[in-house]
Formats: sequence, C-alpha cells, structure tokens
Amino acid sequence: MGIDYVPHTIESNQVSNQQKGEISGSTLNNTAEVHVDEITTLYAAYYFNDNFYGKAGVIQADVLTKEVLGTGGVYPNAEIDGMVFAVGYERDLNAGLFVRLEASYMDLDGVTVTNSSDTTKSVTVDGVQGYGAKLSIGKSF
Repeated sequence: MGIDYVPHTIESNQVSNQQKGEISGSTLNNTAEVHVDEITTLYAAYYFNDNFYGKAGVIQADVLTKEVLGTGGVYPNAEIDGMVFAVGYERDLNAGLFVRLEASYMDLDGVTVTNSSDTTKSVTVDGVQGYGAKLSIGKSF
C-alpha cells in the first residue's frame, strides 16, 4: 500500500477571445486557464517475484478554473477522480539503494461545471487518459 502525491500544480496555457455582448453590443474580453492541483494517488502493489510488480490505484485531483469573463460569470472548481495501473521492475543496489523503472496508464472520470451567471453554458472535461513512465532511485530504510 502507498500514497503518491504531486507537490506542484499543473497549469494549462491561458486562452483568450473577444465576443460582442448580446445585450450591450460592446466587446467582451474573456481569458481562461485550468490548474490541476493536489494530485493524490492511493495504490496497492503486488510483487510477482523479487523484481517485477504490478500496481493499481485510485487518483484524485482538484481542477481549479482560472477565468476572467466579460460577462462577470465564473465556473466553479471541481474534483476529478480516476484509476491508475502500472507495471514495474525494481532492483536492489549496494548500500541500501534501489532503482525502479515503472510504466503506467491513467484514466480520469469526466466532470461538468456550469457558468454561475448563465446556466445554459457549461464546460465538460471527459476522456482524459495518459501513459507515463518513471525512473526512481532511492534508499531503503
């Protein structure tokens, strides 16, 4: 059993556009970006032998919306959940050190947030999947 925590925020690029206001006819400036924060994974590992292992877990993160909309509306922050699966190889080295190589697959659930000033407008994040690999060098205590 273990916990994996990402101590930094992942930030998207900022996007912007201009729209003509439906009622006022004036130009409205909009900017938006998304931050993913507090990425935490709870997992269980199973060692097939001394070196090879499999890992499965649940992942949770906060999705922070960062927008400035000409209408004054905002989108709320949300929590997103998912699953992670991994396989890896671990080898002990001298002086209590180890090296670990791992390949993983992550699949996050979808989430929909609705604009606070116009409930007919919403944003949906869905189909977030990814592959990863990591090399770790550590010391056993």
